[in-house]
Amino acid sequence: MAATRGGEGAGPGREAVRAELAECAATAAADPDLRSLAEVLRQAGDRLEQPMRVAVAGQIKRGKSTLINALIGRRIAVTGALELTLIVNEFCYGKNPVVTIHRRNTSATEQVCVERFAEFTTRDPDDPGRHADIRKVVYELPHELLLDFRLVDTPGLGSVHGVDSADTAAYLGISAMTDTAERSEVTRLLAASGRTARDLHQESADEVDRADAVVYAFSRGLHERDRLAVEEFAGPVAGTMSPLKAVGVLTKCDQQYWPPGPGLTGAADPMDYDPMATATTIADRYQAQTQVNRLFYAIVPVAGLVASGARSLSPEKFDWLADLARTADPRRLVHHLEDAGEFANAERLRGVSLSAAQRRVLIEELGAWGIHLGCRYLRAELGEAAVRDQLVAGSGVERLRGLIQGHFGHRAALIKLDKGVQQAWAEIARVRLARQQGGGPAEAGPALDIVADRLQRLRQRGHGFAELATLTAHYRGRLDFTDEQIDQLLQVTGEHGTTCAARVGLPEDAPAGAIRARADDLVKVWAALAADRTLAAREQQAVRTVLGCYQRIQARARRAELLLNTTDELALDDE
Repeated sequence: MAATRGGEGAGPGREAVRAELAECAATAAADPDLRSLAEVLRQAGDRLEQPMRVAVAGQIKRGKSTLINALIGRRIAVTGALELTLIVNEFCYGKNPVVTIHRRNTSATEQVCVERFAEFTTRDPDDPGRHADIRKVVYELPHELLLDFRLVDTPGLGSVHGVDSADTAAYLGISAMTDTAERSEVTRLLAASGRTARDLHQESADEVDRADAVVYAFSRGLHERDRLAVEEFAGPVAGTMSPLKAVGVLTKCDQQYWPPGPGLTGAADPMDYDPMATATTIADRYQAQTQVNRLFYAIVPVAGLVASGARSLSPEKFDWLADLARTADPRRLVHHLEDAGEFANAERLRGVSLSAAQRRVLIEELGAWGIHLGCRYLRAELGEAAVRDQLVAGSGVERLRGLIQGHFGHRAALIKLDKGVQQAWAEIARVRLARQQGGGPAEAGPALDIVADRLQRLRQRGHGFAELATLTAHYRGRLDFTDEQIDQLLQVTGEHGTTCAARVGLPEDAPAGAIRARADDLVKVWAALAADRTLAAREQQAVRTVLGCYQRIQARARRAELLLNTTDELALDDE
């Protein structure tokens, strides 16, 4: 028998929650002063049936668009040495590919074919301010990941402390760019767009605020400006930047750590050197820092260019790569690739038959390390499909995709509901404050208190809210549990899957009897912990929450066993 389904949390089901939020919205809508609250509640209900919003955030030029391409496996978001995203781009599921343009100061939209996406999102050297009135560009396409997640590519953010109009470059991280031409062009484009660094920051902050979860991109290392920007969001954006809802990504690993330099690996041989190993060491070092660990569930190193290029490289361009692997001496090729600029632009390269134009394309789409790695696999006589798979496997993007689908996705309904309820409470607090300042609570109608009471009861009845509170306490380092207890806490709250079997650490196809037996054992263990009166109040609450999870699984498994053992009705049904 397949494992019984566990669902996301317990308490009221999704339809019951949506009905409760709809009734709260109707109650609020009856009061003219609560129309904004009614809209927040309606959106909270609708959000439960919508894909999870995941914002890809970080300072400007941190490889966010390349990361989007790597996750989708197609070269969609525009990238390049002198390209940057100054407009919010959203990628969502659609049966038929289409691009929708949202302009500022108007609710009207314009749909265009996907071939025109780059036209509305890339710079025009002759008219850099041509898209200053565009607020957002939405790209719909059929892709499995987008069935459950809406990816939002944000322009860029920085710390707003001590920034004035003269500090724009430092504010966005532009001044840290090592390429002078790139730094000058980015500064010019920003000025010509008619928007300031604060505008980009605020638009990115708004998207992070609207998102259910965040993928935060930084390159080379988590610089002080990255850290300030991240920590700034940890307060104002309630609950968004936390290990439950945020993953950090060390981007551009293929470009930053290959070829090996003296500062990284000494005399490492570039023929065998793996930049992802170095990146993993650096990511682990950052993850061990308390100020980073309390914000991100994990720091994932990703070679985004290699991953996106592996999937999007056309058959013709793949033939160029195969020609390179077949004709070029391996060590001489690596020597050429150590200077990517020369490899891409030199009129001729000794021992290389490809033209400069062909080499330039390969560098743009795969990067130097991707070319080296692809040629190595081809020399090992792997076929085209296998080479592409190996490149993706080594890029780190599969781990990131797995975290988005697992760590975020397994708790998507609860995270979205929690986000909606938080926003409703914030709106209730705003209205109450406004009423107090405008004449006192006595003037307020009963609708506000009715809605607040119903939301409070919803939170109390929903076991999932207790799960989220316990997870938050764990990620903030507030639970004094053993490693085994932490593993069980994460497992039973859906970290490794949402079926009952996954929640008790059994294979997905485990029979109901095995699930029930395992749940029985775990209930006994956590019931004994719950009886320990020496535990602090926070640990006691967490233990009761975990115990409640196991008890619900236990009850569900028993019901499944009962149904399977009831054969009379089944026999009648078969006649």
